[in-house]
Amino acid sequence: MSTDAQSIQAPVLEWYKTVSGSGTSTLAGVGTDAQGNFYVAGSTTSLDLPTVAAVQSTPGGSPLLRINAFGSSTNLYGPGLEGISSISLDPENPSTLYAIADGSISRSRDGGNTWTILTGFPHATSILSLAIDPTNSNTLYAATSGLGVLKSTDAAVTWIPINNGIPTYYTGTSQTTAVGIFIDPNSPNVLFCFVDTNYPSKLYRSTDHGASWSPTTLGPNPGPLSFDPFTAGAIYAPGSRSTDDGQTWTPFFPSHAVLPDPLHAGTLFGFGADGLYQSTDSGLTWNLKINSPVYVLTADPKQPVLYAFTRNVVIRSADGFNTYSYFGPPQASPVSQPVSQLLVAGTFLFVVRTPGYNVYVAKLDPDGNLLYSTYFGGSSFDTAIGMAVGNDGSVYVTGQTLHVNGGMAMI
Repeated sequence: MSTDAQSIQAPVLEWYKTVSGSGTSTLAGVGTDAQGNFYVAGSTTSLDLPTVAAVQSTPGGSPLLRINAFGSSTNLYGPGLEGISSISLDPENPSTLYAIADGSISRSRDGGNTWTILTGFPHATSILSLAIDPTNSNTLYAATSGLGVLKSTDAAVTWIPINNGIPTYYTGTSQTTAVGIFIDPNSPNVLFCFVDTNYPSKLYRSTDHGASWSPTTLGPNPGPLSFDPFTAGAIYAPGSRSTDDGQTWTPFFPSHAVLPDPLHAGTLFGFGADGLYQSTDSGLTWNLKINSPVYVLTADPKQPVLYAFTRNVVIRSADGFNTYSYFGPPQASPVSQPVSQLLVAGTFLFVVRTPGYNVYVAKLDPDGNLLYSTYFGGSSFDTAIGMAVGNDGSVYVTGQTLHVNGGMAMI
């Protein structure tokens, strides 16, 4: 062996530093300056990036937006919210909200200002839907992928499976997947869940708070259920209606989800890919109100106001969509972040959007100490593609943005 080969030493790890949060982060570039400082830049979905001496301490947008009665919006940040898929309101405590992400539940007790991840939910279980008993807010039900339906009677501290009567299927392991859970507000002992098995999803029904389940006649249709507040036993699913509290189903306004007006008996709204329709005679006749796709619709339960997501904006109407107006700032629902849920809670409208990306840039000294870490970005998708560092420590970042005020940056 040569002398040169004998002198080669194995590399030694001197230090490492994590510059990230609880979301997904990618790296676009690294660099150094003349003083030996290190620079990294990339893109992240994290809402909790550890910022130091930041020029932008929070992301430009959040998947969860709160809009007040005057249309002013606030981005909400908290652990677990970067992957949010839906939120649920505690019907007994309007300031208490639950947010679900792929494998976690977060709770806010102050109207969304602060959030805490609830650690009692089974680890690595994918939660797809959450429902809260309208007469007892300590009782919650969760539809999950793998464990079926879970129930908590202590405000989400602990959970037990309740799958008696729900079939399992085998994909290497025996598992049960429930893709949606609903409570009849007129009869809280009656529950519904869509179950995904080897055949298409099917609706199951329980009349004893989930202790046992039986199949209904509703076939493949994992869409939302809505309950008529004026007619006991009337339930709507996309393309189907039940008049016997979900035991049997008949075709109804094919392919459309239905929202009953909570303040006007007999008034229904059907919405889907071809627009929004209104019926004032319990579904006998329908009138087209919006000739554009409407995939999200909700009603204020206390006043005659409805909200919809259409034409890539949130709109508000106080007259059954005879007229309507944009609600919230333009960044409330940009093209790049489709809205998946609208929820009225007191005087606020909560908007759940597709998670976006923000650019981050960080500087570390030669010993790995974080000198600065900052976000860059607007309310939508901003991604870093490349980075260059000058000898004087100036940093140049290039990338892509879908935000109207976005662009390249230099710090």
